[in-house]
Amino acid sequence: MICVIDTTLACLERYTVSSQQLAMLLEALIAIKVDYIELTPSIYRKLGTLNPKGKYILRLSMPGEALQFPEFSRFVCPARGMSVPNGVTTEVQVNDLREAYLLRSVRELPSVRITGLDDLLLHDWQEAFVDLRARMAGRVEFCPENQYFCATALAVEWVLGGGTDIVTSFGGLGHKAPLEEVLLALRLQAHHKPGNQFSCFPAMKALIEEITGQTFPHNKPVIGSNIFHVESGIHVDGILKRQQLYEPYFPELVGSERRFVLGKHSGLQSIRLKLQQNGLNPEAFQLAELLDAVRGQSIDQQGCVPDDLFLHLAQGYRKEEAI
Repeated sequence: MICVIDTTLACLERYTVSSQQLAMLLEALIAIKVDYIELTPSIYRKLGTLNPKGKYILRLSMPGEALQFPEFSRFVCPARGMSVPNGVTTEVQVNDLREAYLLRSVRELPSVRITGLDDLLLHDWQEAFVDLRARMAGRVEFCPENQYFCATALAVEWVLGGGTDIVTSFGGLGHKAPLEEVLLALRLQAHHKPGNQFSCFPAMKALIEEITGQTFPHNKPVIGSNIFHVESGIHVDGILKRQQLYEPYFPELVGSERRFVLGKHSGLQSIRLKLQQNGLNPEAFQLAELLDAVRGQSIDQQGCVPDDLFLHLAQGYRKEEAI
């Protein structure tokens, strides 16, 4: 069974974050049915009361600290070369396959988290995954790091190759596999929780940006603000005929919406559609000439042509009989 462990809240420890912001993120993580939510002691104290609908893992510095938190049943702690209490997952940093020997000292433990392996896609990752699991006697959590922007692919391939437990964070905080990308990929590739909805992603994104002071790129997969903006004429035509040709999932699934925009790549179908959306009859306009004007305007201003400017341009290309 696939188990997604999310570390978003733990990754926020170094930021100034309010209890209310943490509580809102926690509620969202529960709503999208993350299996386990990882906390640090300071984030836990700031939250105060934990939502009973969630399941939690507490990150420790030393295994012995687990005794201070009897209300938790699962913990994770970096390998310290000492005995590990029940319920504590030992975390081992394996930067690349040459360091796989580091797992020898923990292979008999009931639960191990392997962190790192950023460049695994440069190797035979399927064989490597089989080898890593064969080395270990107990449960293995995989936490790929994202230095080469491959963490999502590695996390999903881990599951598709027979692994179960993967570690993520929303937006890829802390250089981990982005939660939202992993959930969508698992839904599409493994039919994981097909009834789950992700309409809270935009609100989560806004909260993370508010806390970290950093804005996610407009083209970021799943949560980028422009990823459902369609400009190319052939794409507009294709989506109008069959949406699945160009979009692997509906924008509404992730709380977004599709928007047709006009620019230098637009075609006649885009012009017709934009006129119709504004209550105008396309047959009343010189469409080819209007398209040239739109493309020229887009090139001049190096961006999309907003609707108000398009309507202003369109007035100059009305057919005489329509005036």
